[in-house]
Amino acid sequence: MSSFSILPEWSHDEQRNQCKSYIEANLVKCGLEKEAVSILPITAIKELATYSNIILVIAKDPGLSALDERGRHNYAKNIHEYCPRLFVACMYAETNMPLLCNMWNLSAPDHKLPLAAKLTIEPELKEVYKKFFNIQDIFCAPVFKLGNYNQGVAKKCMAPCMQISGPDELGQFTMSFHPAHIVEHQGDDPGSYTGKSDFQCVKYTSREAAQMYTERWSRGKFGFMCEGEYFFLYE
Repeated sequence: MSSFSILPEWSHDEQRNQCKSYIEANLVKCGLEKEAVSILPITAIKELATYSNIILVIAKDPGLSALDERGRHNYAKNIHEYCPRLFVACMYAETNMPLLCNMWNLSAPDHKLPLAAKLTIEPELKEVYKKFFNIQDIFCAPVFKLGNYNQGVAKKCMAPCMQISGPDELGQFTMSFHPAHIVEHQGDDPGSYTGKSDFQCVKYTSREAAQMYTERWSRGKFGFMCEGEYFFLYE
């Protein structure tokens, strides 16, 4: 994955166009369905949503011209820390930063993604919110922590699973995950994991159902719920 920096001389429109081109060049096919869909890996999101990139976008956005230097700094800091996914999604949807301001004011940082269709958006921003809503799934792939069996994925299309084979006669699948979406320890940087990213998987109705198979459970790596199914990953 190549690095990406917004240049100070770029116009507002050029910023969005260059960001969109970078996003499209780094999309990968993933998901838990037979038909894979595109997601943007978290490493590409982090590359785009640096403080230096964000502050340049804020400075050129016509909807934020009233912000003084301190206001721009505080806003960029909050976006960088709490909602980099939202920022990148807004750039891809070609919406302006006032929409992100509105979502921030509604207490909608990254950990609440995907956002609801009926979010209370200011009337003048409803049309651009529709654009954001229709593409947000691309930016919602979770980062799984090894050893955590209580994780969740809102939709199958958001799972960072790059390849699935199976099931075999025992109902076992083999799943290959994007390595940037696995971490060993809480707080690890996405992309730092260098271990195995291929696992066996069996689907259950719940974590409790998976725990009944004690020999298999003892080989567990992580697990998550998605659309009413529990995915148990093990070696």
